[in-house]
Amino acid sequence: GPLEIVHDGEDGFLRDPLHTDEVASVIGMLVDRAEDRARIGAKARDSVLRRFDPQEYVTRLAAIYAQLARPEGAPR
Repeated sequence: GPLEIVHDGEDGFLRDPLHTDEVASVIGMLVDRAEDRARIGAKARDSVLRRFDPQEYVTRLAAIYAQLARPEGAPR
């Protein structure tokens, strides 16, 4: 979930969506502080590219399909 993906204040923000004052505060900070907005946005983009590299995703998915296609008890 989000707790495993987002590092609060580094590459995103984790706030309870029901606490609208906290959400508004973070949005206001991002509006007012262009350097922080750019830094956090760049870190978020880098994180996504590392975690969700298309080639790595295809490699992992192909391995799953290969495992599922093997008859039960067949060698790996």
